[in-house]
Amino acid sequence: MNFTNVTIFGAGTMGHSIALLFATGGHDVILSDTREAALDEAKRRIAKTAQDIHAYAGGESPEGILSRITCTMDGFASCPRADLVIEVISENTTIKRQFYETLAGHITPATLITSNTSVLNIFEHAPEKLHRQLMMAHYFIPPHLTPLVEVVRHPSTDDAVVEAFLTCLRDMGMIPIVLKKFARGFIINRIQRAFNQEIFQLIHDGVADAQDIDAATSICFGRRLAVIPYLSRIDSSGLDLVLNNYRQAPMGLVTDETPPALLEEHVSRNELGIKTGKGFYVYGEENEELLRRRDARLHAVRKFVEQLDKDIPYVLTPARD
Repeated sequence: MNFTNVTIFGAGTMGHSIALLFATGGHDVILSDTREAALDEAKRRIAKTAQDIHAYAGGESPEGILSRITCTMDGFASCPRADLVIEVISENTTIKRQFYETLAGHITPATLITSNTSVLNIFEHAPEKLHRQLMMAHYFIPPHLTPLVEVVRHPSTDDAVVEAFLTCLRDMGMIPIVLKKFARGFIINRIQRAFNQEIFQLIHDGVADAQDIDAATSICFGRRLAVIPYLSRIDSSGLDLVLNNYRQAPMGLVTDETPPALLEEHVSRNELGIKTGKGFYVYGEENEELLRRRDARLHAVRKFVEQLDKDIPYVLTPARD
């Protein structure tokens, strides 16, 4: 399977970036949304991002990439010709179920369907008749620059189809990780949830402010994780030392998943981050320039780490019980 024709449902933060990823990879993309305003904004953001990438990374012209993306409010019309359908719509279960029930009437058995969700077990919400051609493929912001894709297959999905999809991702420079089974949040979002809970609590308790926490986590976690895998880093510390730290006086960590009071307070004041001009930081008219710099830095780090892996490979042998 070549997945030449890709239809993406949902043109928001993730959808427009996934469209750019696949178009850059040479695929013809239909980007669909129920809101015309969302499609207009997606077209603008895709065009600007393609231009920015070309400016700092070169490669194919933005015009060539954009020529492979078509925006529409009727994505279902393209489904009979689609090799791959990517669902990036609302995480509302009712909306998901309605979408998949409608999709079942427009799709062919040969089309692979993937959902970007990591929170919902999509196999519980899509009709059983679609399970053999349905997988979960979870991308990360921004997908066109963050190579990780967490994949969960259905037991009935043909191995050849799964491998073809993984090959498709790898051909675009992505790095798919196939989970052994579904776990709500998958790998990264589960870890981030715990990470977030502790960070929000530290700020709420007045232990440190957002700027200092950002500096500490970036200098320590960011730099170390770029060069040495997390569990390997624990091995290098010594598991006896790590266990001894656990046996010391408890740190009083946040253990439940109650929405943090700090987060509730920000949202109640409409301090949602970049989209409203204020979150943990204040943002102004330079927001798009900030995102351009974010993408340029992500590109530079990705290229550096890829070259580092070639020049100084860090090869580990998994332990087997």
